[in-house]
Amino acid sequence: MLDHAPRPDLSAFAAALAAAGFRGQIEQDSALRAAMSTDNSVYQIAPDLIVAPRDATDLVTLMAVATQPAFIGLALTARGGGTGTNGQSLNHGVIIDLRRHMNELLELDAAQGWADVQPGMVLDDLNDRIRASGWFFAPETSTSSRCTIGGMVSTDASGKGSRVYGKTSDNILGLELAQPQGLLDSLS
Repeated sequence: MLDHAPRPDLSAFAAALAAAGFRGQIEQDSALRAAMSTDNSVYQIAPDLIVAPRDATDLVTLMAVATQPAFIGLALTARGGGTGTNGQSLNHGVIIDLRRHMNELLELDAAQGWADVQPGMVLDDLNDRIRASGWFFAPETSTSSRCTIGGMVSTDASGKGSRVYGKTSDNILGLELAQPQGLLDSLS
């Protein structure tokens, strides 16, 4: 049986985000919605709203607002580079654009061999930034100029060299997860 529950009011959701202190962009521009309706697959699904959080605090704010009773049932879909081949970053509802602002290398510890990055950092950008240290993040995907680390984590990406260096999950030491209550450190 199909659920015919009313869809949450997106204008009210956008207003609630702003009132809660969300500092990123909240957009319904038709050109941006059209661009976000496709990825590297054959699928096309137009989102209703695109939000681009500035940082992890914005993600926590977004999650807290989304759990309010008026917004239960609102689809939230994270998006990085949109390089998935199975439509993973496509959905109605809200697309969370993590590439726009959350794309930085936060810390590199070359002595210990680890880097702390935001989920919207593109693989080639990361490897360019750490190359001088002698390190690189494996595996090498065919879409490395566009795919993001967050997207690689969510799909456990593999590619050229993965038999030697492992897939994405083999190269993750820990994750920081945004929840309505705050950030949670999760060690793999």
